Amino acid sequence: LTLAGLCLARALSSRPLLLHWIPASVAIAAVSQLSVASWSPVMQANAWPAVAGLAFVLGVSLSDFLFVTLANLAATWLEYLKPYEKYIAVVGSALLMIMGLASVLKRYTPQRRKSGPRMITNGQYFKIWSSGFLVNTLNPGALITWLGAATLVANTAVLYRFVLFGTCLIIILSVDFSKVFLAEKIKRFL
Repeated sequence: LTLAGLCLARALSSRPLLLHWIPASVAIAAVSQLSVASWSPVMQANAWPAVAGLAFVLGVSLSDFLFVTLANLAATWLEYLKPYEKYIAVVGSALLMIMGLASVLKRYTPQRRKSGPRMITNGQYFKIWSSGFLVNTLNPGALITWLGAATLVANTAVLYRFVLFGTCLIIILSVDFSKVFLAEKIKRFL
């Protein structure tokens, strides 16, 4: 979906800037939301339930921002790595296979929650934030999405890339905030 949106943007490059960065931004934002949506933890805060969710979302957003920044910086010199493409593919594939095998072989025993709302102390908000950061950072889908998007628009103007990725990040952050604030309202329907 992301690549389709960016290909559409490239195909419409003779159009004004506004007409082709919006579809690409929406496509990138949609794919990023699908990759993180299944990992969001369900937590309740002491006074305001959304605080724990916001801490998680801010960790994810910082990770996305770092991915976008690093991908745009790296996209210009990726051409120098072209002779080593096969070696990089083999190492990357091996790492992904090791991660997959480790997740399959690792025994997971779910823990029962105590009944009633869970109280979260101020020190635990950093843990929640860092879990959001790590979940998104260690997600290969997020890395592949942002790096693929950055390489597709690497030969465009800096302003174009700034607007494109800025719009993507704003859409993702606003959708994540909406999910946090609406989670309490839809909880009774689940």
